[in-house]
Amino acid sequence: AAMTAGGLDVLSPVDRAALLLDGYALAKAGLAPLDTVVNIMKVLMVLNENSSIVCGAMQGVLNAFYILMEELDSQGSHPGALQSFTAFGKKFVVSALERVGWDAKPDDGHTDKLLRSTILGLLDTFAWNDPAVAAEAKRRFDLHFTEPSALPAEYKTTVYRIVLMNGGLAEYEKVLHTYTSTEDNQERKYAMYSLGASSVEGLKKRTLDWALKSGDVKLQDYFYPMGSVAHNMAGSELAWNYFKENFATLKEMLSKASPSLMDAGIINSISRFCSLSKADEVEAFFQANPLPSSERRISQQLEGIRTSAKMVGLIKDSALSKPAYWA
Repeated sequence: AAMTAGGLDVLSPVDRAALLLDGYALAKAGLAPLDTVVNIMKVLMVLNENSSIVCGAMQGVLNAFYILMEELDSQGSHPGALQSFTAFGKKFVVSALERVGWDAKPDDGHTDKLLRSTILGLLDTFAWNDPAVAAEAKRRFDLHFTEPSALPAEYKTTVYRIVLMNGGLAEYEKVLHTYTSTEDNQERKYAMYSLGASSVEGLKKRTLDWALKSGDVKLQDYFYPMGSVAHNMAGSELAWNYFKENFATLKEMLSKASPSLMDAGIINSISRFCSLSKADEVEAFFQANPLPSSERRISQQLEGIRTSAKMVGLIKDSALSKPAYWA
C-alpha cells in the first residue's frame, strides 16, 4: 500500500520508529520489499521528522543501507547508485541539521540533545564533503584546543573524522596529539575512534601500526583504531589484510588476554563486508588459522556477511540500484 504522510503522522514516535525498523528487519529476512523501507523514510523526510527516537531508527537504517550500496558500487555494475543514495541521505541530514543546529539551546531537553547528537553523527557518512559542514567542523576543531566548549563530547568523534577525511598529515598529527597529551582514556578514545578515517592510505596504515606495534595504545584498546580504519570499504580491506598479515603477532599479544579482545579485532576488521566471496575468504583464513575460543563469534560474523550479500543481491535486482530512484 502507498505510504502517506498523513498515515504516519497519526502514529506515535515509538510506533513510527518500530514501523521503520520492523520493515527493515522483514526486508533483511527477504519477507518484505526493500522499497517499502525507503518509502517509509521518504515520508518521514516529508514530515521533517524531529523525534529523537525516529531519527535514531533512521540513522541505523541509513547507515546499514550505505554499507550495502557501497558494496554494490564496488561491483561496478550500477554506476551512480551509491552517489545518488548518498545525496538522498545528505538531503535528510543537512535539512535536519538546519533545524537542530550545532549548538545546544537554553530550553533543550534530554531528547533534544539526543536528536542533535543523532543528526550530527550522520555527517561523517553523508555530508563530510559538504563545504558548509566541512568548514564548520574545521572551525570548531581549530577552536576547541583553546575553547573546549566549541566541540562537545557527543560529536567530537564526528568532527575529528570530518576534519581527517578532508585534511592530511597536519590534521592527523593534531588529532594524534589529543591522545598523547592526556592520560584521560575517554579523551583518548575520541582519537582512537577517528584517526583511521583519514583519506590518506599511508595514514591509515600508520594508524594500524600505531594500534598494534607502537606501545602507545593499551592492549585492551588496540581494536578501536582498527575499527576507525575500517569505516569504509577501502579501509575495511586494508584492516582485514593487516589483520591477516599480523595474525601471529596479534595472537601472541593476546595469548593471555580475554578471548573477547581477539573477537573485537576480528569484528572491527570484517564487519562491513557484504559479499559471498569475502565470507568465503574469511572462512578459509580461520580454517587455516583456527581460533577455537572465537569460533562462535566468527560464525556469527560469517552469517551476517552472507545475509548482507543477499541484501546486496536484492538491491541489485530492484529499483534501488537505479540512480534515478533516489532522486
